Amino acid sequence: MKYTDESGEFIFTTLAAIFCPVLLPAAIGADIGMWIGGSKANGTLNPFQWDYSSGKTWGYMAGGAIAGGVSGYLGGAIATSGIPFANTAAIAGASVTNSVGTYIYTGGQSDISMSFGVGSYNFSTRQLGISRKKREFFYRKFRVWVWGFG
Repeated sequence: MKYTDESGEFIFTTLAAIFCPVLLPAAIGADIGMWIGGSKANGTLNPFQWDYSSGKTWGYMAGGAIAGGVSGYLGGAIATSGIPFANTAAIAGASVTNSVGTYIYTGGQSDISMSFGVGSYNFSTRQLGISRKKREFFYRKFRVWVWGFG
């Protein structure tokens, strides 16, 4: 299978993989962030339908690339740090960093939130969200552990 990137969508990832693999998490974050930023500016995930003559498109793409790159780097650094619960801390740190970045480049049009694996907390609305599937799994395991039946 031959990999090609004719559209140039994953340029940061390709360059990092070739020249500086240690920056790969940041590069992946920047690529995804640039795509999400452009999507937020244009209301569609399809980059072929974006208005590239608009400054908003380019601004959101740049903001998304910065927010994604910083959060990707931070998440990668935390995940490989060796601290207890490093992966959960990486999810939380990267998600809140990306959320704050998105809040900034969209001029406050998005909420600030943090994911922590089984759920999330929205700082803007002060709501805690727990995945229904994860919640059911937790309760089922908890019942088995405490009472011995499921």
